[in-house]
Amino acid sequence: MDETLEVTDQPMDWQQDLIATNLLVLGYNAWAGYLNGERGALICSTNAPTVGIAGEGFKTYFVRRSRLAAFLNAWLAA
Repeated sequence: MDETLEVTDQPMDWQQDLIATNLLVLGYNAWAGYLNGERGALICSTNAPTVGIAGEGFKTYFVRRSRLAAFLNAWLAA
């Protein structure tokens, strides 16, 4: 008997759910950061979400590529 798992039987990964739910906000912050000078990464802080009229919110930070290594080293050290 050949048993295969359907995609609908597996729960969605929370990261994918976060991106799907907040695609416009993430895209806007990434584009705004890019327009300020250079490529980089969008960092989302989900440690302390806020709840408001529009739902749950979180802080986003755009880290420029030239500062990304220092940011990641400091984050990993903490």
